[in-house]
Amino acid sequence: MQSIISQLTALQSANKALYELTVDLDLLKAISSMTFHVDQAIKVLLEQSEGLTTIDFVKLLEDSEAIEILDEVVDTDAISELENLFFSAIDNMEDSIIGLFLTELIEKIEQHYTNLVESIHALNSRLNEYKNN
Repeated sequence: MQSIISQLTALQSANKALYELTVDLDLLKAISSMTFHVDQAIKVLLEQSEGLTTIDFVKLLEDSEAIEILDEVVDTDAISELENLFFSAIDNMEDSIIGLFLTELIEKIEQHYTNLVESIHALNSRLNEYKNN
């Protein structure tokens, strides 16, 4: 059970980093909102884990709405939509400094998003290990 909790904690950290980068920025509201929902899902999972055995917790997660929210993040390519928006803005800009800044920003966001998705994959992998044992 500790490995699942550790994975949830790592996922929470990856999500927090992405949230802090995107919060209160209108252009990044969709990503920030997604991270808010992921945070809520993680909190639910951590609460549900209390007092359960690993097997019972894994069984509970099979029908968990919180896991569905995490899987949605993996299935939805939110970063591509954001990249398209940024790159269309960059193409329309004459000031290369602003274009460079937006390119660097999207790269940072993409790295944090990738870390979040990798953490979700790792959690799902860990859960599948327990399901198959």
